[in-house]
Amino acid sequence: MNTELTLLAERLGVTEYPEELEPIYASLCQKAPLCGITETIEQLHLEYAPFGSYYDFVLRGTRALLNDKDLLAWLTLGVTYCTEASEKDAARFPIPAGDGSEARDVFPILLVALEFPETVIRHRARGFDEAQIKKNLGNLGENIRVHDLTQGRPSISQGLYTWLTHYTKARIFDHMGFNFQASNWGDEAMMIRNRQSGESVFLMLGGNFTANGTLVGLRGAEDVPAFFEATFEETEDAFIGYRAVGQRVCTERECFSKKEWEAILRPGDDVIKFHIPRGANFDPAHVDESMEQGWALCKKYYPECDFRKIVCTSWMLDPKLLDILPEHAKIAQFIRRFILFPSRDTAGNACMSYVWPGETCPTEELPENTSLQRGIKRMMLENSYIFWTSGAWK
Repeated sequence: MNTELTLLAERLGVTEYPEELEPIYASLCQKAPLCGITETIEQLHLEYAPFGSYYDFVLRGTRALLNDKDLLAWLTLGVTYCTEASEKDAARFPIPAGDGSEARDVFPILLVALEFPETVIRHRARGFDEAQIKKNLGNLGENIRVHDLTQGRPSISQGLYTWLTHYTKARIFDHMGFNFQASNWGDEAMMIRNRQSGESVFLMLGGNFTANGTLVGLRGAEDVPAFFEATFEETEDAFIGYRAVGQRVCTERECFSKKEWEAILRPGDDVIKFHIPRGANFDPAHVDESMEQGWALCKKYYPECDFRKIVCTSWMLDPKLLDILPEHAKIAQFIRRFILFPSRDTAGNACMSYVWPGETCPTEELPENTSLQRGIKRMMLENSYIFWTSGAWK
C-alpha cells in the first residue's frame, strides 16, 4: 500500500479508492503536477463554452485549487487515470469531500473538463460533427446548473460525475432534447416475443417479491414480507419464469414454449438507453421522431453495436402516474409506449428533485402548480411513492 497516497486521500476526505491508482501515483511523484490548467479552461471556453454561465466561477475555483497542493495532486492523479481508463473504471474515481470552498466545488468540474481534449478526439473518430460535439460538451454546464439548483451551489456530485463519463468516453449524445446512450442490457429481466402475434413480455431474472407481486422493501411497505423469488430457467424447449406486468410481477411461474416464443433481449445485448433531461418535450410526434432519428444516429456512430431495443429506466415510467394524469397527458402517452417491468428501486424519491428542485421529502408546503405536482404530492402524503421503472420502447 502506498502510504503517501493513503495519507493524501485521508486529508481530502476520500475513504476508498481503486488499487490501480497506487502505481500511477508513485510514478507521478517523480513528475510535476498538471500545468497549463487555466489556459486549457480558457481555450475550452472559447471553442466549446462547456461551462455555460459558470465560466467565471470555474476560473475562480481553478485559481484557488492551484494554491492547494493536495487538491492539485489528486486532480493530477485523477486526470491521468481517468483519461486512459474505461468508462466504468473512470466512474470509480472518488471525488474529494466538499468543504464549501470553491476549490473543492470546482474539482470534479475540472476532472471532467481536462479530459475534454481527448473527448473531442473520440467524438471526431466516431463521426460526430463540431456542432454535436459542442452540444455534448455543454452537458457539463447543464449538470453544474442542476447541482446549483438542487444543492444550492455550483459543482457536480459523484453521481453527476459518473453520468458525465458517458460523455467523456463518447458513449452518449444529445438529440432533439433527449439523450441516447450506447450500452448493454443488464441482468434484471429478459424479453421474449410471440412468434405469431408479436406480443412481447419481460420475464424477471431474479428479485424477491411480495404476495401482490411488488418488490420487497418498497418505501411505504417496508414491513411486507417476501412471498416468492422470481427465479428463471431456460431449457431446450422453453422459457420458464415470472412475467412482469407494469411495476408488478405475476405471482405464478409460467412456461413459454420456444415453438411459440423467441428471446429478443438478453443480458449483455447491445441496447440504446434513452434518458430524459429536465424540460424534455413529450409531444408524441416529437418523441416518435426523436426515437426514429436517435436509432439511426446510434447505428451511424456505433457501427460495432448490434442494437436490439431502445430502453429506458426512469421514475417517469412509473405506471402509477397514469392514475394521477389525464389520459391524454403527454407523459401518460409516453408511458403507454413502453413495455414495463419493475426496477430494483426501493427509495421512491427519485422524482423529488425533478418535480420540486432542492426538495428531498414530501411535505404539505410543497407547491401544487401543475397536475403532476398535485398528484404526486397527494400520493406521497398518503404513503404511496413513485419508483424507478424500466421498459423497452414498443
